[in-house]
Amino acid sequence: MTTTGIVGAGQVGSQIARAAVANGDTVVIANSRTPETLDSLIADLGPAARAAYAAEAAPPATSRSSPCPSRSSTTCRSRRWPARS
Repeated sequence: MTTTGIVGAGQVGSQIARAAVANGDTVVIANSRTPETLDSLIADLGPAARAAYAAEAAPPATSRSSPCPSRSSTTCRSRRWPARS
């Protein structure tokens, strides 16, 4: 099973999470607040998803996503994810 790590739980991130779960992936999703603020999204996604802090979402992931809205493209920079060991 593939694990998808998503940092950003807005409109884009939540849709990526839904698609990943529908594809049979496990999802770890984070936002800029605390994991508890994602309770309703996690309930919608089901048991294949869990909320985490941003630093916890990327390392276990086989694939990673950090969606950025186009309106903030000047402040959103590509992220370098830590190498998996």
